[in-house]
Amino acid sequence: MAIHCIKYVCSSARVSWNLYSIAVAHRLGTVPVRETNIFIAVSSVHRADALEARRFIIDEVKAPIPIWKKAVYSNEKFGKKTWSSWSGGVILVTKM
Repeated sequence: MAIHCIKYVCSSARVSWNLYSIAVAHRLGTVPVRETNIFIAVSSVHRADALEARRFIIDEVKAPIPIWKKAVYSNEKFGKKTWSSWSGGVILVTKM
């Protein structure tokens, strides 16, 4: 489902801006704090188109797509909780 949604968001970006290419890679599994969990590359003749499309893609991906997990810290105050994740690795979602 997430892959389909990301491809749809990238297709929407392509319609809205004059883009050459879009590549999105989403990291799977546990991602430590301050490490990259999604990589988005957008190329265009004009820098503004690429930057606006990139911002659109990350904003749209983070909103409805069911891949973002809620961080729950293990300590006395909040209790000890865990959350499931996919197996480790990186998946190339789309290259358009």
